Amino acid sequence: MLSLFLAECIEKFSLGVYKLTRMKRDPQRRNGHRTLTHTIVFNVGVGYGTLALCNAYGKWAVMGVLFFSFALALRGLFEKWAERAGWLIVTLAAAGAAYLVYERLPGDRGYPLLGVAVGVGGLVHLAGDMLTRHGCPIFWPVPTGRRMWRNIGLPDSIALVAGNKTETIFLRTVFATIAIFAGAILVMPTLLERFNIVG
Repeated sequence: MLSLFLAECIEKFSLGVYKLTRMKRDPQRRNGHRTLTHTIVFNVGVGYGTLALCNAYGKWAVMGVLFFSFALALRGLFEKWAERAGWLIVTLAAAGAAYLVYERLPGDRGYPLLGVAVGVGGLVHLAGDMLTRHGCPIFWPVPTGRRMWRNIGLPDSIALVAGNKTETIFLRTVFATIAIFAGAILVMPTLLERFNIVG
C-alpha cells in the first residue's frame, strides 16, 4: 500500500514537471509515466540521494530503501501474482526480504554502495526501456530540436514491443531468475545459521 502510494505521488510529480517544462512541440499528457523518472538526471539524483541517506542513517535507511525496492520489483516482475496476492501479501513479502537483508548487515557503518546500485540499476532500466519503440527522454532537461521531452530509442523496425511475448516471457523470466538467485545468496547464510544447519 505504501509503495503504491509513493509510486502514485512520484507519477503525479513527474506529470507536473512535464507540464511545467514542456515545449510547444511536446505532446499533451495525462500521466507522468516515462517522463521525469526515465531521465539520466533523475536516476543519478536518486542514486546520490540513496547514497547520502544510507551514509547518514545506516541500517535503517538501507531497510527502507530495500523495502521499497523489493515491493517495486515484486510488482514489476510478478505483476499477475502481485494482483492476485493483494497489497498486504506483497507488502509482507517485501518487508520480510528487507528484514532478512537487514539482519546480515553490521550496524556500525554507512552503506554508500547501495546508492551506487540504485543509480546504476535505474540507468540499466533506462537502457532496457530504450530497446522498446517508446524509448525514454533521457536527455531532459536539455532540449533536442524543438522538444524538451524527446524519447530516444531504437528504430521501430528493430525495437521491442513493450508487453509482447519476448518481454513478458523471456526477459522477465531471465530477470526474475537473476533476482531470486541474488536474493537467495544474500539470505541463505542467515537462514542456515538460524536453523543451526551450519556450525
